[in-house]
Order: sequence, then C-alpha cells, then structure tokens
Amino acid sequence: MTGAGPERAGDGLEAALKESRPNHIVAIGLCGGLNPADPIGAYAIPEELVAGYDDAVYACAPWPGVKAHGRLLSVGKLAATPQEKSRLRALHHARWVDMETFAWASVAERHGIPLTAIRVIVDGAWDYIPTWRVRKSWASVLTLVAHAWVAHRRLRAIGPRILCAR
Repeated sequence: MTGAGPERAGDGLEAALKESRPNHIVAIGLCGGLNPADPIGAYAIPEELVAGYDDAVYACAPWPGVKAHGRLLSVGKLAATPQEKSRLRALHHARWVDMETFAWASVAERHGIPLTAIRVIVDGAWDYIPTWRVRKSWASVLTLVAHAWVAHRRLRAIGPRILCAR
C-alpha cells in the first residue's frame, strides 16, 4: 500500500524496496474504465503503461497464465467525468486509467525489477466520480459504493490466482 497518486505511489514503493527486494512486482489495485464496453469488476491487465503527463511508455512484464492486452494510462488527477474519460481514451489510445501504476513501473525499472499490473475497474467510462462541485455527479455516490463492492470481491479473488501461477 503506497497511497493514491503518482508521487505517493513512487515514494511508497521506493521506501518498500529499502526493506525488501522482490524479484517481480505485481501492481494490484483499482482503475477507471475508458472503454464503454468494459464492465465494472473486469480485470485490467495491460501489456503497456503510458504516463499522461509526458507520454513515456513502459512495457509490462508477462505473468504466467495471464494474457495481457491493452494500455493503461496513469494520470496526475482523477478522470472524473465521462467527457474527460472519453478525451483521455482518444488522446492516449488507452483502455483504462489510474494514478499510480506508471509511477510504480518507473521505480521498478530503476531498480531492475519487472512489473506486472493487474487492476480491477471500479468506475466505468460512463461514470462520474462524485464531487460536491458538480451536481450531476451526486447520484454517483451510491453507484460508486456498489461498484466498489464488486471490485473488492474481484480483487480478493486475485491473490490465490497469483500465488498458484508461480
């Protein structure tokens, strides 16, 4: 657990690597969907990561028995509206969005450790992230709670699959 956002994610992983040096990092967590066809709770296992702030690209390491596909975009702030998600998808040709994975990949690469990303979609391309500033987003509070429950169940299912793959 490193915290939300690219800076906390990078700093958190750097601190963790001072304590322990794994031979592979699996970045497990939540992401937003940018493709309207992807359902809530779907696994996002990208073959490629892109940094939204400078368009740097990272090729994810393969994981036994897991088929990677698509591109995950890491950004510095939440993609909070369907319009913003649509814009990011078109601009970066990405299927998913988060705020941490590229930062983890950058740290892992500096340390010579391969990284695989396995994320779960918690908000869809059509969803608003609730904010008090946007009245249209207020109804999303309940929707996001339900989506979080689905994503949590999917995340819990990942652990045994990863442990059995090695």
